[in-house]
Amino acid sequence: MRVFKPCVAAISGLPLHGKTDVAFYMAKHANFALRDVDDFRREHFPAQSGIALPEAEEIDVMVRSFRYMMDSVGRALANSQPVVLPSTFSRRVFKDALLRFVGENPDTPSRIFRLEIDSEDIVRAHLAKRLRDGTNSNVKSMERYHWSKTIVEPWPDDTSVIPINAERSVEEVANDVFTRLRDLEL
Repeated sequence: MRVFKPCVAAISGLPLHGKTDVAFYMAKHANFALRDVDDFRREHFPAQSGIALPEAEEIDVMVRSFRYMMDSVGRALANSQPVVLPSTFSRRVFKDALLRFVGENPDTPSRIFRLEIDSEDIVRAHLAKRLRDGTNSNVKSMERYHWSKTIVEPWPDDTSVIPINAERSVEEVANDVFTRLRDLEL
């Protein structure tokens, strides 16, 4: 098992790009604690999970879920555990919770990765797996995937985001992330 110093590895990207699978792999093969915003949404807002909400309600639920998640990140780091965060981080207001945390914790190494997939065939395969395995995500069709592209706001210009080719196996993508965190490995 790989062992890393306390740090934050944010895995961002569009839905169906493999963020959660990569984060699970990292938690299984290294000492990363997995903190998924969708888990906090299900825990704190069960009636508003897995469905498409009106935009204002969706944003409110997610902003609050991100706050709960970042509070949990702080607790994990206080226990000397690195944390991996899989999330679309689609809207600026969702990115703000992470960026605020990073700004308030300048001694905690933090990296933001963006998983990128150009092939719709790969996205369709991920969607088929998601539907077969079951999901609480509100992205359950290619139509909804294409809609998700329209709401993604860019990271601020002064934010370093590391692009990762996610058109490979989960293991290869996770090992790419591990390689880019090598300076934080013990």
